[in-house]
Parts: sequence; C-alpha cells; structure tokens
Amino acid sequence: DHQREALRTTLQDWLRRWSTLQAERPDLLVEVCEAFWDVPQGYPMGVLCQYMPLGSLDELVQACGGLPEEAMREIAQVILEALDTLHSASPPVVHGFLKPSQVLFDAAGRPKLTFGLEQRLKGCQVWSVPMSPHSPPCSPKARSSGQVSGEQSTAVDIFDLGLLLLVSALGGLDVLLDGIPYARE
Repeated sequence: DHQREALRTTLQDWLRRWSTLQAERPDLLVEVCEAFWDVPQGYPMGVLCQYMPLGSLDELVQACGGLPEEAMREIAQVILEALDTLHSASPPVVHGFLKPSQVLFDAAGRPKLTFGLEQRLKGCQVWSVPMSPHSPPCSPKARSSGQVSGEQSTAVDIFDLGLLLLVSALGGLDVLLDGIPYARE
C-alpha cells in the first residue's frame, strides 16, 4: 500500500502540473478532466481526459502509411510548441514518453500532446527536473540499468520527437526496423 500511495502522490503532482500548463495552452495539451484515485483494491486508478475523436498519430500512420511533408510540418510545429510549454515551466517538465500514440487529434483534426500515463504507471521514470521527492519506488531493473537518476534532460523529448517524425514519415516503426535489421537484436 505504501508503494501505491507513493505512486498516487507522484501522479497527482504530475497531473496538477500538467493541468496548470494545459490551462495556459489548451490548443497544445490534452485536458485532464478528472482523476479517480479511490478505487477498490485490485482495480487501477483512472484518469478521464478530453475526448479526442480522431484518434492518435500512431493510428493514422498505421492506416495511411507515411505522412506527407505538410502534415509532418503541422504535427512537428504543434509538438515543438507543446514541448516548449513543458520545458519552459519552472522547473522544466520532461514528457519522457513522446511517441506517436501520445499525439491525439481533436474533432477539427488538430494535434495535441497527451501525457503518457500508462508509461508513468509502468516505467518509474523521472517526471520533471529535478526529480520529485515523492517519486515512486522503482524496480531493481530500472535502478541497475541507470534509468533512474536525479535529473532527466529535456533533450530526451527532442530526440523522441525526431524518432516520432521519422517513424511517421516512413509509415511506421516496422518499416524503420525492417530497414535496420540489427536494431532487432
């Protein structure tokens, strides 16, 4: 229960920061509507977000293949502005899980960045710079692999954006991995 409470505290802090930034830039960041923390034992916590009816960038790339340059520019512009919003916060917020499934489209087709809750529940990564004193306990594997540190650079998000754009241009991660056989090893 102590680990669950530590995770809850960390996620509440993260969602509070996200909501503050989202209120400043609702055109860039997906809104968190409500969080459900007091659920029966054995059930996961839940977060209700803004409805994004046109799905994710991942779904778009899977359905359409590689995206045209103009679409890539529009997506890149929005994600760069969203990352600027996160990285300009004090202290800076590192998304840390930027990938095509984290880019969602609203009813008008505009992309927005979501916060990657699933990975935060699984990953035991750093949420902001510097690390929160309430960060949840991490797995021994995460500690030994060096994933856990006092800081995570905002550069990680820029690297992830580059990979996100490459995957979107090529038409999916499978296309990229097929082109780089040794990446599977």
